[in-house]
Amino acid sequence: MRRADANARAELEAYERELPEYRVRAGDPRSRAEMLDYAVWFRRHTVELVRESRRLSEEDLSFIGDIGRKRAEEGLSTGAAQQVLALHATLMLREINEVAEGDDLEELLRLTAWFGEQGARGSGRYLDGYLAAQRLRLSVGKRLRDLVDLLLAGDLAAAGVARDLGVCLHDHYFVVVMVFPGRPPGRADDTDDLVESAFKLHAVPIAWRGPEELLALLPACAPQETTADDALLVVRDIAEAVAGSCRVGVATGPAGRLPETVAVARQVAEVAPVQRIPRALPGIEDVFVEIGVGRVPEVDQCFATSRGGWRTARTS
Repeated sequence: MRRADANARAELEAYERELPEYRVRAGDPRSRAEMLDYAVWFRRHTVELVRESRRLSEEDLSFIGDIGRKRAEEGLSTGAAQQVLALHATLMLREINEVAEGDDLEELLRLTAWFGEQGARGSGRYLDGYLAAQRLRLSVGKRLRDLVDLLLAGDLAAAGVARDLGVCLHDHYFVVVMVFPGRPPGRADDTDDLVESAFKLHAVPIAWRGPEELLALLPACAPQETTADDALLVVRDIAEAVAGSCRVGVATGPAGRLPETVAVARQVAEVAPVQRIPRALPGIEDVFVEIGVGRVPEVDQCFATSRGGWRTARTS
């Protein structure tokens, strides 16, 4: 309780040091004072609740949810919101450890256990408030872009964004990269509308990764495993919505290695034939010769990745 003010100030300094988006906000004295007030309140309230062996009340959780909502309205990105929660948890646990008196292990465990349980409840409500505000201020296309970015980064915040969009996450993905050569950069609203129309049909993560490249992440494990026909249907619907010829590349891999799997699918798309209406979905084995003899070692690894390690190409 005595160190609440000092620790709250140290937390804000850590946010400003680690998170550029918070550094901008802290430049406004009013915003900084508001953030400091919240940080002090949370620490003092934590001590009060632990002393009395009480949980966060619904009123407490509602207040925390309002903070998350405000951060979304101020434009804090989804990734930064998750970083804030992670940094806050790290600092609070460090503070608990620092103030534990002597070798009082029982007290240390009691404080840590309380924060472990109640911190998870508070973080969940913060994200709920944040995502509720995002629904009102961001298009479905922008939220899908955020989800794809989080999945590629392996960020835990992906689960909350996916739940808010009604998307199921999976352990393995059938990755589709579609390249539309010569497609001019469009307005954000136009590209978001294209993505949203495809998303309404298939409810899978879809996002533009540049003016010409679109990425779709389809389930590759039971009970919603994507068949070749299912994937081709998704690709054809997207191609029809974009109304442009495209090259397509696919690969399969675990959720924890999505960037590598996307890289394989992208390599395939680079050499796949241009089609107005895709008739097939080539994988690395289908364009092995096209990729070229000069890249054989790289291709060998890509082939293994695209098949989830089930088969490895052998070359000589």
